Amino acid sequence: MAIVSQEPVLYARSIRRNICFGVEAEDGVPLEQQPTQQDVEYAARYVFVCVYMCVYSYVCIFLSVYILMCVYSYVCIFLCVFMCVVLL
Repeated sequence: MAIVSQEPVLYARSIRRNICFGVEAEDGVPLEQQPTQQDVEYAARYVFVCVYMCVYSYVCIFLSVYILMCVYSYVCIFLCVFMCVVLL
């Protein structure tokens, strides 16, 4: 049994080498199996889009909850004013 950390790690090297970590020539990977520049750029774009969509969804959720709370408070204010007018 072992503990595997789920923390992302960026090593003190270029972004390209961080993306290619573990599949480089120094790791014993044959040249035809090493990622090309196009593969690295695709991976970077994919990660950017995933992070962007994750942040976007959190912002949308936060805004929708905020809007619902505002609408709820306006409805409560309206009902209070209406009840005051009816009772007076």
